Amino acid sequence: SAIDITERKINEEELLRSKQNLEIVASKLMEQNRLLDEFAHIISHNLRSPVGNIQSLIGFINEKSTLDDYQ
Repeated sequence: SAIDITERKINEEELLRSKQNLEIVASKLMEQNRLLDEFAHIISHNLRSPVGNIQSLIGFINEKSTLDDYQ
């Protein structure tokens, strides 16, 4: 007896193509996540210095001082 497996083979090939497409998309997403992490690192590094400067300036403020003392 013979069984026609044409449809099964077509489905297997479609499944393999879908798997390959998902792997490509996953790879692109991983690269995008890496770039986003790198961007976040750069931004946090670039903001750290100005924020530190502001904190230092705030530390110089004396509660008993007036605005005229800083002009």
